[in-house]
Amino acid sequence: MRLVLPPASEADLLERSKGLIGRTMASIAAEHGVAVPPDLRRHKGWVGDTIERALGAGAGNKQAPDFIRLGVELKTVPLDRHGRPLEATFVTQVAPPAGLLDLCWEGCPTQHKLARLLWVGVDGDRRMPVGDRQVRRAFLWTPTHEQWALIEEDWHELTDLLRMGGAEDVDTTIGEALHCRPKSSTGDRAWAIDAEGQRVRGTRLGFYLRKAFVAGLLTEAGGDLDVESAHQE
Repeated sequence: MRLVLPPASEADLLERSKGLIGRTMASIAAEHGVAVPPDLRRHKGWVGDTIERALGAGAGNKQAPDFIRLGVELKTVPLDRHGRPLEATFVTQVAPPAGLLDLCWEGCPTQHKLARLLWVGVDGDRRMPVGDRQVRRAFLWTPTHEQWALIEEDWHELTDLLRMGGAEDVDTTIGEALHCRPKSSTGDRAWAIDAEGQRVRGTRLGFYLRKAFVAGLLTEAGGDLDVESAHQE
């Protein structure tokens, strides 16, 4: 298995990520001694983990950005054939009830994770063999003042609702940029607070960036980038 040292700078990281554009997941996996699964139903994080390995990510602490020295988080987004995201992007797990009570936006895990992102877009069509899927996009992003304000407003609305025992009222209709939903389809159980302030068993929740919000970021970054044009850069 090939060991990849962490990138020395953002420029180094961006150069590495751009170098993956046009390559198949099979070729990237082979270079790093990683087996390609037949599908992603039981290997949901495989694409992201493989890209992390190829770029030299080394965050063992899930609360820290993937590239700790650079303060950059990696987000791998599955794209349709038009370059649009196929799903919402996971940001962080919602803190347990005790952690929500004194949690502030400034310095919270959600803000920390979104401060600086490397977006890597990969073919996500489920009909396409996993190994044949190609890397199509790679760019660095920092939220603008307007984007931060929108995300922060959503975070406050959702967090306040959870603090007040409204876990059962939280659904994906709340929030323009950020929304909250169960972290997995299996409905992992976790503690929540009911309307009377009592601890009850609830569903483990996560904060996600909306698909439409991420689509806007991709468009702002230059629209879709096909493989042929990528090699001409």
